[in-house]
Amino acid sequence: RVVWSGDPTTTATIGWDQITGDNPVVHYGPKRAGKKPGKLEFSTKPTRQVPYRGMDNRFARLENLEPDQAYSFLIKDSEGAGERFWFRTAPARPKAFTFVMGGDTKSFGAALMAGRESNMMTAKLRPLFVFFNGDFNTGDGTHANRWQQWFDDWFLLTRTADKRLIPIIPVHGNHEDGDKTVLHQLFDAPLQSDDPTSIYYDVAFGGDLFAILALNSQIEIEGAQTDWLKKKLGQYQDHTFTVAGYHKPFFPHTNKKAENNKLYDSWARLFYDFGLDLSFDADSHMTKITYPLRPSDESGSHMGFVRDDKNGTMFLGEGSWGASPRPADDAKPWTLRAGSFN
Repeated sequence: RVVWSGDPTTTATIGWDQITGDNPVVHYGPKRAGKKPGKLEFSTKPTRQVPYRGMDNRFARLENLEPDQAYSFLIKDSEGAGERFWFRTAPARPKAFTFVMGGDTKSFGAALMAGRESNMMTAKLRPLFVFFNGDFNTGDGTHANRWQQWFDDWFLLTRTADKRLIPIIPVHGNHEDGDKTVLHQLFDAPLQSDDPTSIYYDVAFGGDLFAILALNSQIEIEGAQTDWLKKKLGQYQDHTFTVAGYHKPFFPHTNKKAENNKLYDSWARLFYDFGLDLSFDADSHMTKITYPLRPSDESGSHMGFVRDDKNGTMFLGEGSWGASPRPADDAKPWTLRAGSFN
Protein backbone atom coordinates (compact mmCIF):
# COMPACT_ATOMS: atom_id res chain seq x y z
CA ARG A 1 0.00 0.00 0.00
CA VAL A 2 1.03 3.58 -0.65
CA VAL A 3 0.07 6.03 2.12
CA TRP A 4 0.06 9.82 2.23
CA SER A 5 0.39 11.28 5.71
CA GLY A 6 3.09 13.95 5.34
CA ASP A 7 4.01 16.23 2.46
CA PRO A 8 2.76 14.27 -0.58
CA THR A 9 4.73 16.43 -3.00
CA THR A 10 8.05 15.03 -1.73
CA THR A 11 7.22 12.01 0.48
CA ALA A 12 5.24 8.76 0.43
CA THR A 13 5.11 5.67 2.61
CA ILE A 14 5.26 2.17 1.11
CA GLY A 15 3.75 -0.48 3.38
CA TRP A 16 3.65 -4.26 2.90
CA ASP A 17 3.39 -7.62 4.64
CA GLN A 18 6.79 -9.35 4.59
CA ILE A 19 5.51 -12.92 4.27
CA THR A 20 8.87 -14.62 3.60
CA GLY A 21 12.43 -13.51 2.96
CA ASP A 22 14.81 -11.31 4.93
CA ASN A 23 16.45 -7.89 4.67
CA PRO A 24 13.93 -6.19 2.35
CA VAL A 25 14.95 -3.03 0.53
CA VAL A 26 12.69 -0.71 -1.48
CA HIS A 27 14.29 0.33 -4.77
CA TYR A 28 12.66 3.32 -6.45
CA GLY A 29 13.19 6.03 -9.00
CA PRO A 30 11.42 8.36 -11.46
CA LYS A 31 9.26 6.68 -14.07
CA ARG A 32 10.10 8.60 -17.22
CA ALA A 33 7.39 8.65 -19.87
CA GLY A 34 8.28 6.92 -23.12
CA LYS A 35 11.39 5.24 -21.74
CA LYS A 36 11.95 1.57 -21.04
CA PRO A 37 12.08 0.59 -17.38
CA GLY A 38 15.66 1.03 -16.27
CA LYS A 39 17.61 0.64 -13.08
CA LEU A 40 15.94 2.22 -10.05
CA GLU A 41 18.49 4.72 -8.80
CA PHE A 42 17.43 5.06 -5.16
CA SER A 43 16.91 2.58 -2.33
CA THR A 44 15.89 2.58 1.31
CA LYS A 45 15.36 0.03 4.06
CA PRO A 46 12.15 -0.10 6.11
CA THR A 47 11.91 2.57 8.78
CA ARG A 48 9.44 0.54 10.87
CA GLN A 49 8.65 -3.13 11.43
CA VAL A 50 5.29 -3.84 13.08
CA PRO A 51 4.09 -7.41 13.72
CA TYR A 52 0.34 -6.83 13.91
CA ARG A 53 -2.91 -8.58 12.97
CA GLY A 54 -1.10 -11.66 11.66
CA MET A 55 1.13 -9.64 9.34
CA ASP A 56 4.79 -8.67 9.44
CA ASN A 57 4.15 -5.06 8.44
CA ARG A 58 7.08 -3.09 7.06
CA PHE A 59 7.03 0.62 6.25
CA ALA A 60 9.53 2.48 4.10
CA ARG A 61 9.24 6.27 4.04
CA LEU A 62 10.41 7.66 0.73
CA GLU A 63 11.71 11.22 0.99
CA ASN A 64 13.17 13.95 -1.22
CA LEU A 65 10.89 12.98 -4.11
CA GLU A 66 10.09 15.30 -7.01
CA PRO A 67 6.60 16.88 -7.03
CA ASP A 68 4.08 15.78 -9.68
CA GLN A 69 6.28 12.88 -10.71
CA ALA A 70 5.58 9.21 -11.35
CA TYR A 71 7.82 6.88 -9.34
CA SER A 72 8.45 3.21 -9.99
CA PHE A 73 9.38 0.94 -7.11
CA LEU A 74 9.93 -2.69 -6.20
CA ILE A 75 10.88 -4.58 -3.05
CA LYS A 76 13.97 -6.80 -3.10
CA ASP A 77 14.90 -9.21 -0.31
CA SER A 78 16.90 -12.41 0.29
CA GLU A 79 14.56 -14.33 -2.03
CA GLY A 80 14.79 -11.93 -4.97
CA ALA A 81 13.05 -8.90 -6.46
CA GLY A 82 9.29 -8.40 -6.46
CA GLU A 83 7.05 -6.95 -9.14
CA ARG A 84 7.51 -3.32 -10.18
CA PHE A 85 4.68 -0.87 -9.43
CA TRP A 86 4.36 2.91 -9.53
CA PHE A 87 2.61 5.86 -7.93
CA ARG A 88 2.48 9.62 -8.48
CA THR A 89 3.46 12.40 -6.09
CA ALA A 90 1.23 15.45 -5.63
CA PRO A 91 1.93 18.69 -7.49
CA ALA A 92 3.67 21.55 -5.67
CA ARG A 93 1.84 24.17 -7.75
CA PRO A 94 -1.89 24.60 -8.46
CA LYS A 95 -3.00 21.95 -10.93
CA ALA A 96 -6.28 20.16 -11.63
CA PHE A 97 -6.64 16.73 -10.04
CA THR A 98 -9.30 14.25 -8.93
CA PHE A 99 -9.67 12.27 -5.74
CA VAL A 100 -12.11 9.69 -4.39
CA MET A 101 -13.68 9.94 -0.94
CA GLY A 102 -15.61 7.20 0.83
CA GLY A 103 -15.79 4.89 3.79
CA ASP A 104 -17.39 1.77 5.27
CA THR A 105 -16.45 -1.60 3.85
CA LYS A 106 -17.48 -4.98 5.22
CA SER A 107 -15.96 -8.44 5.36
CA PHE A 108 -18.75 -10.77 4.21
CA GLY A 109 -21.47 -11.33 1.64
CA ALA A 110 -23.01 -8.77 -0.68
CA ALA A 111 -21.45 -5.86 1.22
CA LEU A 112 -17.97 -7.32 0.69
CA MET A 113 -18.69 -7.66 -3.03
CA ALA A 114 -20.03 -4.09 -3.24
CA GLY A 115 -16.80 -2.81 -1.68
CA ARG A 116 -14.80 -4.74 -4.21
CA GLU A 117 -16.83 -3.13 -7.00
CA SER A 118 -16.00 0.29 -5.56
CA ASN A 119 -12.32 -0.67 -5.44
CA MET A 120 -12.42 -1.61 -9.12
CA MET A 121 -14.22 1.63 -9.97
CA THR A 122 -11.42 3.52 -8.22
CA ALA A 123 -8.86 1.83 -10.47
CA LYS A 124 -10.85 2.90 -13.55
CA LEU A 125 -11.19 6.49 -12.33
CA ARG A 126 -7.42 6.76 -11.63
CA PRO A 127 -7.65 9.46 -8.94
CA LEU A 128 -4.59 11.16 -7.51
CA PHE A 129 -5.47 9.66 -4.09
CA VAL A 130 -8.26 8.13 -1.99
CA PHE A 131 -9.52 9.74 1.22
CA PHE A 132 -10.93 6.74 3.13
CA ASN A 133 -13.16 7.82 6.02
CA GLY A 134 -13.01 4.81 8.29
CA ASP A 135 -14.68 1.43 8.95
CA PHE A 136 -12.49 -0.94 6.97
CA ASN A 137 -13.94 -4.25 8.25
CA THR A 138 -16.85 -5.92 9.98
CA GLY A 139 -16.40 -5.98 13.76
CA ASP A 140 -14.14 -3.88 15.97
CA GLY A 141 -10.98 -3.92 13.86
CA THR A 142 -9.20 -6.68 15.78
CA HIS A 143 -9.77 -9.61 13.38
CA ALA A 144 -6.50 -10.46 11.64
CA ASN A 145 -8.05 -12.38 8.74
CA ARG A 146 -10.38 -9.49 7.89
CA TRP A 147 -7.55 -6.99 7.72
CA GLN A 148 -5.52 -9.34 5.54
CA GLN A 149 -8.50 -9.74 3.21
CA TRP A 150 -8.99 -5.95 3.09
CA PHE A 151 -5.37 -5.33 2.12
CA ASP A 152 -5.46 -8.09 -0.50
CA ASP A 153 -8.58 -6.55 -2.02
CA TRP A 154 -7.13 -3.04 -1.89
CA PHE A 155 -3.86 -4.09 -3.52
CA LEU A 156 -5.42 -6.27 -6.22
CA LEU A 157 -8.49 -4.21 -7.12
CA THR A 158 -7.60 -0.52 -6.73
CA ARG A 159 -4.38 -0.77 -8.73
CA THR A 160 -4.69 0.23 -12.35
CA ALA A 161 -4.13 -1.95 -15.40
CA ASP A 162 -0.67 -0.41 -15.82
CA LYS A 163 0.26 -1.23 -12.18
CA ARG A 164 -0.26 2.17 -10.65
CA LEU A 165 -1.01 2.12 -6.90
CA ILE A 166 -3.33 4.86 -5.65
CA PRO A 167 -2.20 6.50 -2.37
CA ILE A 168 -4.62 6.34 0.55
CA ILE A 169 -5.21 8.89 3.31
CA PRO A 170 -6.86 6.81 6.08
CA VAL A 171 -9.27 7.98 8.79
CA HIS A 172 -10.26 6.12 11.98
CA GLY A 173 -13.84 4.81 12.18
CA ASN A 174 -15.92 3.22 14.93
CA HIS A 175 -15.25 -0.25 13.54
CA GLU A 176 -11.59 0.33 14.40
CA ASP A 177 -12.38 1.13 18.03
CA GLY A 178 -11.19 -2.28 19.26
CA ASP A 179 -7.67 -0.86 19.03
CA LYS A 180 -7.42 2.87 18.50
CA THR A 181 -3.75 2.56 17.49
CA VAL A 182 -4.67 0.57 14.37
CA LEU A 183 -4.00 3.25 11.73
CA HIS A 184 -0.52 3.78 13.15
CA GLN A 185 0.13 0.04 13.12
CA LEU A 186 -1.22 -0.71 9.64
CA PHE A 187 -0.79 2.56 7.70
CA ASP A 188 2.04 4.26 9.64
CA ALA A 189 -0.37 7.16 10.24
CA PRO A 190 1.18 9.94 12.34
CA LEU A 191 0.44 10.53 16.01
CA GLN A 192 -0.19 13.63 18.08
CA SER A 193 1.84 14.19 21.27
CA ASP A 194 3.35 10.67 21.01
CA ASP A 195 -0.04 9.20 21.92
CA PRO A 196 -0.67 6.15 19.69
CA THR A 197 -4.44 6.63 20.02
CA SER A 198 -4.43 10.33 19.04
CA ILE A 199 -4.34 9.84 15.29
CA TYR A 200 -5.29 12.95 13.32
CA TYR A 201 -3.13 14.84 10.85
CA ASP A 202 -3.03 17.12 7.82
CA VAL A 203 -1.94 16.77 4.20
CA ALA A 204 -1.49 19.74 1.85
CA PHE A 205 -0.18 20.28 -1.68
CA GLY A 206 -0.42 22.42 -4.78
CA GLY A 207 1.12 25.47 -3.13
CA ASP A 208 -1.84 27.18 -1.52
CA LEU A 209 -4.38 25.18 -3.56
CA PHE A 210 -5.52 22.30 -1.34
CA ALA A 211 -5.34 21.07 2.26
CA ILE A 212 -6.92 18.06 3.98
CA LEU A 213 -7.50 17.72 7.71
CA ALA A 214 -7.92 14.03 8.65
CA LEU A 215 -9.81 14.22 11.96
CA ASN A 216 -10.85 11.51 14.43
CA SER A 217 -14.45 11.40 15.66
CA GLN A 218 -13.74 8.30 17.79
CA ILE A 219 -11.50 9.90 20.41
CA GLU A 220 -11.88 12.97 22.63
CA ILE A 221 -13.24 15.81 20.49
CA GLU A 222 -12.86 18.74 22.85
CA GLY A 223 -9.49 19.90 24.08
CA ALA A 224 -6.35 18.90 22.22
CA GLN A 225 -7.96 17.82 18.93
CA THR A 226 -10.16 20.90 18.62
CA ASP A 227 -7.22 23.13 19.56
CA TRP A 228 -5.18 21.44 16.82
CA LEU A 229 -8.06 21.86 14.35
CA LYS A 230 -8.31 25.58 15.07
CA LYS A 231 -4.56 26.00 14.59
CA LYS A 232 -4.56 24.11 11.29
CA LEU A 233 -7.63 25.90 9.94
CA GLY A 234 -5.86 29.17 10.63
CA GLN A 235 -2.72 27.89 8.89
CA TYR A 236 -4.68 26.94 5.78
CA GLN A 237 -7.25 29.74 5.80
CA ASP A 238 -5.87 31.32 2.62
CA HIS A 239 -5.79 28.05 0.68
CA THR A 240 -8.18 27.88 -2.26
CA PHE A 241 -9.73 24.65 -0.99
CA THR A 242 -9.62 23.35 2.56
CA VAL A 243 -11.44 20.13 3.41
CA ALA A 244 -11.90 18.01 6.52
CA GLY A 245 -12.74 14.35 6.92
CA TYR A 246 -13.88 12.28 9.90
CA HIS A 247 -16.11 9.25 10.40
CA LYS A 248 -19.31 10.18 12.30
CA PRO A 249 -21.60 12.78 10.65
CA PHE A 250 -22.87 15.73 12.65
CA PHE A 251 -26.47 14.95 11.66
CA PRO A 252 -26.97 11.61 9.83
CA HIS A 253 -29.42 11.44 6.96
CA THR A 254 -30.94 8.14 8.09
CA ASN A 255 -33.19 7.61 11.10
CA LYS A 256 -31.14 4.49 11.90
CA LYS A 257 -28.34 6.71 13.30
CA ALA A 258 -28.32 9.17 16.20
CA GLU A 259 -27.33 12.83 15.97
CA ASN A 260 -23.79 13.76 17.02
CA ASN A 261 -24.36 17.12 18.66
CA LYS A 262 -20.96 17.15 20.34
CA LEU A 263 -19.25 17.20 16.95
CA TYR A 264 -21.47 20.08 15.85
CA ASP A 265 -20.84 22.01 19.04
CA SER A 266 -17.06 21.58 18.79
CA TRP A 267 -16.40 21.96 15.08
CA ALA A 268 -19.23 23.61 13.12
CA ARG A 269 -18.39 27.19 14.09
CA LEU A 270 -14.67 26.62 13.44
CA PHE A 271 -15.46 25.20 10.01
CA TYR A 272 -17.43 28.31 9.10
CA ASP A 273 -15.23 30.94 10.72
CA PHE A 274 -12.12 29.68 8.95
CA GLY A 275 -13.82 29.03 5.61
CA LEU A 276 -13.75 25.23 5.38
CA ASP A 277 -15.06 24.38 1.92
CA LEU A 278 -15.95 20.69 2.15
CA SER A 279 -16.61 18.38 5.09
CA PHE A 280 -16.55 14.62 4.48
CA ASP A 281 -18.07 11.99 6.79
CA ALA A 282 -19.18 8.34 6.65
CA ASP A 283 -20.75 5.76 9.05
CA SER A 284 -24.44 5.85 8.04
CA HIS A 285 -24.20 3.64 4.94
CA MET A 286 -25.97 5.97 2.54
CA THR A 287 -25.12 9.07 0.52
CA LYS A 288 -25.80 12.78 1.06
CA ILE A 289 -24.74 16.20 -0.18
CA THR A 290 -25.87 19.39 1.55
CA TYR A 291 -26.07 22.96 0.37
CA PRO A 292 -23.32 25.23 1.74
CA LEU A 293 -24.16 25.79 5.42
CA ARG A 294 -23.27 28.05 8.30
CA PRO A 295 -24.11 27.49 11.96
CA SER A 296 -26.89 29.73 13.23
CA ASP A 297 -29.59 29.93 15.88
CA GLU A 298 -31.57 32.54 13.95
CA SER A 299 -35.17 32.13 12.91
CA GLY A 300 -35.42 29.70 10.01
CA SER A 301 -32.41 27.64 11.00
CA HIS A 302 -32.76 23.88 11.29
CA MET A 303 -30.62 21.85 13.71
CA GLY A 304 -28.32 24.84 14.02
CA PHE A 305 -27.69 25.37 10.29
CA VAL A 306 -28.88 27.77 7.60
CA ARG A 307 -28.01 27.77 3.93
CA ASP A 308 -25.18 30.15 2.96
CA ASP A 309 -24.24 29.74 -0.69
CA LYS A 310 -21.48 32.33 -0.48
CA ASN A 311 -19.46 31.31 2.56
CA GLY A 312 -20.91 28.04 3.86
CA THR A 313 -19.40 24.57 4.20
CA MET A 314 -20.82 21.70 2.16
CA PHE A 315 -21.20 18.35 3.96
CA LEU A 316 -20.83 15.17 1.88
CA GLY A 317 -20.50 11.48 2.53
CA GLU A 318 -22.08 9.04 5.01
CA GLY A 319 -20.11 5.98 3.99
CA SER A 320 -21.42 3.85 1.15
CA TRP A 321 -18.19 2.34 -0.24
CA GLY A 322 -19.42 -1.20 0.38
CA ALA A 323 -21.61 -1.49 3.47
CA SER A 324 -25.26 -2.38 2.82
CA PRO A 325 -27.18 0.89 2.35
CA ARG A 326 -29.55 2.14 5.03
CA PRO A 327 -32.68 4.14 4.09
CA ALA A 328 -32.09 7.81 3.28
CA ASP A 329 -35.13 8.84 5.30
CA ASP A 330 -33.92 11.83 7.33
CA ALA A 331 -33.30 14.67 4.87
CA LYS A 332 -33.10 18.22 6.24
CA PRO A 333 -34.35 21.48 4.70
CA TRP A 334 -30.74 22.20 3.70
CA THR A 335 -30.10 18.80 2.09
CA LEU A 336 -29.27 19.05 -1.59
CA ARG A 337 -29.52 15.31 -2.32
CA ALA A 338 -29.63 12.06 -0.39
CA GLY A 339 -29.95 8.48 -1.53
CA SER A 340 -29.73 4.87 -0.41
CA PHE A 341 -27.12 3.22 -2.64
CA ASN A 342 -23.48 2.19 -2.77
